[in-house]
Amino acid sequence: METAENVYWALCATIWKDEHRAALPMEQRVLSLGDFIDNCLTNGFLTFAGNGRWSIVPAAELMDAIDEPEFAQELWACIAICREYGKTIGRDPFDPNVEYVSFNEETENKINAREFHFTKYVDPETTERLCRKTADYFRKNRESLTND
Repeated sequence: METAENVYWALCATIWKDEHRAALPMEQRVLSLGDFIDNCLTNGFLTFAGNGRWSIVPAAELMDAIDEPEFAQELWACIAICREYGKTIGRDPFDPNVEYVSFNEETENKINAREFHFTKYVDPETTERLCRKTADYFRKNRESLTND
């Protein structure tokens, strides 16, 4: 029997197969899980912001969609902190059409001061659960791909 993680990565390979088209919003949510697991759970939000910024908002949307409220709530809180800083410089750090935004020390300190720590959830069971729920989300919503 295949693990949910293997199913998830096979699903990603299928999405990436058509390299000549941009991933649709639902597909971006699915693809964002890899960055969430590899960057955020492993090293925390600031590493996620540095290495996978494109996927932060889709990951928060995915966590809402797959009923992972703790992760969703904390991602949205960190996004809000970063966007608060973005307002001071006139750029949304999560806008894909905006040049990369480096966060100032105050913003990083606000994120680091939060009581929720993603890294305490890095374990095979969490990865398996998130991969399974994401694959289920894709299966349930794939017909909306052309409507998303």
